[in-house]
Amino acid sequence: MKKLIFVDDDKDMLKLLGIIMGKDYEVHLYSDASHLIENIKEVQPDLLILDNLIGDHSSETVIETLKKDGSIKIPPIILHSGTPDLAARAEKLQAAGYLPKPSSISEIKNYIDGFLQN
Repeated sequence: MKKLIFVDDDKDMLKLLGIIMGKDYEVHLYSDASHLIENIKEVQPDLLILDNLIGDHSSETVIETLKKDGSIKIPPIILHSGTPDLAARAEKLQAAGYLPKPSSISEIKNYIDGFLQN
């Protein structure tokens, strides 16, 4: 079963994602990015879905921190955010893709399903 990590400070969204995505994937939900390196080492996800702003952390600082740590295999990263320049940010950060907010749970599921089937 493929493993997903969702990092988003919207706890209601995380709860819904856990319910819906948990039917087809092993889902790990985090509302804080402070221990993400340890979480990735432990889970070894197939995909990381990352909000642009998670508490005191931005996607840019999170991705830079992941790249600096040579002890982990960084999974493909999908940015999920309401940031107006999301496509440009995803390209700059070399993310595998992006999903603009607001997105319905079915849109998120369809995007991830399609991404992981390729």
